[in-house]
Amino acid sequence: EADIHSFNSSAHNTLRGDLKYTINEKTAVWTKRYAKENEIDRAVQFFSDLLSGITVFGFNDKRINLKDDSAARNWAIAHILNAYINLVVQDATLVNVVAAVLSRVASRWEEFTLFLFGKLCASSLLLSMEFEKW
Repeated sequence: EADIHSFNSSAHNTLRGDLKYTINEKTAVWTKRYAKENEIDRAVQFFSDLLSGITVFGFNDKRINLKDDSAARNWAIAHILNAYINLVVQDATLVNVVAAVLSRVASRWEEFTLFLFGKLCASSLLLSMEFEKW
């Protein structure tokens, strides 16, 4: 989490902006209720490539490469998760497609899995309750 905060406040403003617009665009465009398997696979491959440090073409065809930039990669992971969770909050019928994308990316990236579980636990009311008070 410290990586994410330092990346947010660092001089990476251009990269952060490119990542934000790219992730928002890709999640919004590729996530639909009746997404086909190849559409889900395309999203998984794009985000896996992005996190792997392979150069991808983002928003407005900007080249993005996160190789050797763990702070940017961690920020991207957090933003991918937030973008998908926000889509489900807006439209619960997207949950199956979002779950497919997130679980497949998580199966390729341990860091993604840790962020995903952390996000799910933090957002769960039951898991965040202080049971000692009961």
